[in-house]
Amino acid sequence: MIILYLIIHISVAFLNSMLTLPENLLAIGYGINLPDLLLIIMAFSVLFHLCINTTLIIKNKFFFTLSLLFLLYLIFEIGRNIHQHGTSALGEFRYRYMVLFLFYYVIVLIDDQKKMDSLLKGLFILSLFIPLFMFPIIGFFNGWHFGAQYRFFNANLSLGLLYGVTAWILAIKYNVFKGGFFTALLIISSLFLVLVDSHRSVWITLIAIIIVLAYFNEYNFIKIFKYSIPMLLICLTIYILITAVGLNVFEYLGERGGEIINPGTEGTGYWRISVWRAQLEKFHTSPLVGEGFGGYWLVFVPEFNRTIDISPHSLYVQTLVKLGIVGFLIYGSIILHCVNKLLKLYRIFKSHNHNYAYYLLISVLILTCSHVFYSVYAFEPYSLTFSGLGLSLAFRLNANYS
Repeated sequence: MIILYLIIHISVAFLNSMLTLPENLLAIGYGINLPDLLLIIMAFSVLFHLCINTTLIIKNKFFFTLSLLFLLYLIFEIGRNIHQHGTSALGEFRYRYMVLFLFYYVIVLIDDQKKMDSLLKGLFILSLFIPLFMFPIIGFFNGWHFGAQYRFFNANLSLGLLYGVTAWILAIKYNVFKGGFFTALLIISSLFLVLVDSHRSVWITLIAIIIVLAYFNEYNFIKIFKYSIPMLLICLTIYILITAVGLNVFEYLGERGGEIINPGTEGTGYWRISVWRAQLEKFHTSPLVGEGFGGYWLVFVPEFNRTIDISPHSLYVQTLVKLGIVGFLIYGSIILHCVNKLLKLYRIFKSHNHNYAYYLLISVLILTCSHVFYSVYAFEPYSLTFSGLGLSLAFRLNANYS
């Protein structure tokens, strides 16, 4: 079910990069698309599994109490606007928050080591190998153009590629499998694509990953020195490849990276900040519970001198506007609880050199760093799946560990 959902997500993204797809391509009727149906099935599967296996709830009362509270609050935010916006209230929830069912499905249904290993292999294939395989195909269809105006992948696929190569490198560090020349090729090709596709949201997530791994003391400086020559060769190869496609590396990185700090009055950075300001004015009118679902994102933006109807491209702005401070705090409490639990267990199992440490590390790393990405985007399936993988383990470990 998880893999099927991800395959559909990835297939549509790749086809959209080469073709113009009809909007109702995956529609199955009554305003429901195929991915929606899969998420609904996941939701009922989670509910059924929890009803017949209450041990998981008993061992993790705080998490599931908060989750139930958040679900009831989402239902409240849908219901309060049904009379005004009709089914669009439910549609907006579906479009922005229903993907969270995927997160809970991974936590509840991936309940043993074999399933975890299988899902991890599937994630490697879908986040790492499929994009690398599709890269030359997209280049063949669209032409071999590089730079900020030309992108091979959307931000979600580029983020998945970053997660995939990060998880691969850490798997070698934790002896899940061995490295070698093939790993070097994966690192070179993945980081090359992450850099030339110019998604700054993915760049800041990469920076966050580096910082968080340093905080977790995951860098062995003796090994770094030992492998300094291969690492330098990898960096040099990436530099040569970027230069070969016609980009001045330092000028390109400086220009695109500089816009993160100083967005100026043009480009996507300026657009986002302007939209955030306008949307947060709506938050100020109803700060406690937000405006609820429905009505979508219709707002007047003074900087553009026109009214637009586009999502704000930020989970934080989106949640404050739609769910208010109450919804924001409930969601934040769930995430902080998960990070705290993962971090405690990761440190315990790392100290015992147990292979569980790898799954817990991947989960807490991506759960943390995805919320850097979410500053400029909303929920996406890669982060939810990778994060849920370690949590499915954490919530089943003996209570003595936590």
